[in-house]
Amino acid sequence: MNSATAPCVERLALTGKELLARVKEQVDVGNVRRVVISTDRQHTLIEIPLPIGTRSDALEPIWAAVRSLGECVPNCTVVIEREVAWPKAAAG
Repeated sequence: MNSATAPCVERLALTGKELLARVKEQVDVGNVRRVVISTDRQHTLIEIPLPIGTRSDALEPIWAAVRSLGECVPNCTVVIEREVAWPKAAAG
């Protein structure tokens, strides 16, 4: 992977109550490629790969799983992986 397409990683420490809203918010902002939700002890609970152009409303089954995790886990860490550079259309 070259430096022009290297992912940007952001870590969020969240409570279970704010999990769904914050993850949805991040996906709606755009360019999210992967979301990893883990316990505060770094045990991965779910990894969500997202294809380019995925809209939030197309992810209802995923949101149901994230909502359930938020109800079961009091504290968690969310890793948001984003694409930093988008391919630009050729001028012409």
